Amino acid sequence: MIFVLSRPNNTKVEFDLTDVSKTEARIVEIAAVTGAKAPELLAAFNRAYLDCSRAMAGLEAEVAGSKRNVMRVKSRLLLDVVPGILAAKGLATAKSPMGSEDLRQAVLDSNDEYLAAQELLSKHECYLELVKGKMKGIEMAFSSVKRIVGETNYNGHKNNFSHGEIRHGGGGNGGAPPGATRGGFGTARLSNDD
Repeated sequence: MIFVLSRPNNTKVEFDLTDVSKTEARIVEIAAVTGAKAPELLAAFNRAYLDCSRAMAGLEAEVAGSKRNVMRVKSRLLLDVVPGILAAKGLATAKSPMGSEDLRQAVLDSNDEYLAAQELLSKHECYLELVKGKMKGIEMAFSSVKRIVGETNYNGHKNNFSHGEIRHGGGGNGGAPPGATRGGFGTARLSNDD
């Protein structure tokens, strides 16, 4: 999936989420994931998540630029156009030459430049929400694979917490004889004091 966004200055920016879409299609593989397949599937989901993250950063910048453009157009219209239109229609008074907030907004909402700026902002916000949704789906898929195969089973180690010691793979202290310490740090203990 590739989408091209217009910018307020009439340039364009492209976001390529083709690889993300391909990875999303692999979500169905979760139903039949095995311990042997899990690492590759997790890596694919991780890459897609990072691609979404990069796209989100770019889209957030585009949304910020669009918001600034809406404010710029609105400011110019309020200073240069609205007073003249309100005066011409007899809606401005000496006491309130800018008219009421409702009248100012009515003039803005009938201005094509302002509406185009608002529409561009809305499109950018929609694309940002789309990428956020894709990112959440990829994150959920990654978590599902980890839960199905066990948090650490896919890398060959299963952590067992018992009797205040951390044991790896049921083989004692990381394969060392019982009572031996690893790396000079002593026996690991879990504490409820933290």
